[in-house]
Amino acid sequence: MAPLFKPNLSLLTFLAISFFGFGAQAQCIKVVVEAPTPVVDQSLSRKALASGNIRLPNWAAKRFDAIDARFEGEIDITYSDLHGSANPAACGTNQPFVMIMVIKKSFLMLARELDPAGCWFKVVRAHEYKHYEAMANAMKSAAPRIESAVESVIAKYAGSGDTQQAVYAVLEAEINHMYEVIDRANEHIDSLEEIKPEYAACDDHSGR
Repeated sequence: MAPLFKPNLSLLTFLAISFFGFGAQAQCIKVVVEAPTPVVDQSLSRKALASGNIRLPNWAAKRFDAIDARFEGEIDITYSDLHGSANPAACGTNQPFVMIMVIKKSFLMLARELDPAGCWFKVVRAHEYKHYEAMANAMKSAAPRIESAVESVIAKYAGSGDTQQAVYAVLEAEINHMYEVIDRANEHIDSLEEIKPEYAACDDHSGR
């Protein structure tokens, strides 16, 4: 089961303003994605896992007051200006503005009632890992789109007072799109048609 992710639009405003705070030197953007492998945490009970801020799929929402697992992760967006450490080949003679997207506090939360040696533990862990992969893949796919979209805006509005607002708009649109991709992937992962064959791998619910 996956948590609900929302973009931080106030941060996007800050990013857009900061981008142009670097002046004429920042003529391109490089997006760096960091998605460290999530840590497995088995410290909570099924009941405790169900009490967190999670979104159950529709078919399960009214059936469970306890769950076996959930993925926890949040996307943190920061920025930096590489200055002299920039690769000139990447941005010509200009210094790139660097946007860093990192998955922070990334955990596969598995109920402590699950037997680590059992079939059910392995199935549940593999299912929750799909939520992590959905987030990481969406971020990696978004990176080149953000770079291209922002650089197109800079080229289009070069020397115009509308550039800052245009960059903000494209950042907002691309980040929102990324979160929508994550949400759709999570809904598919948690759909009954996807979960049924996973559960069938442990017909006797071994280790549950």
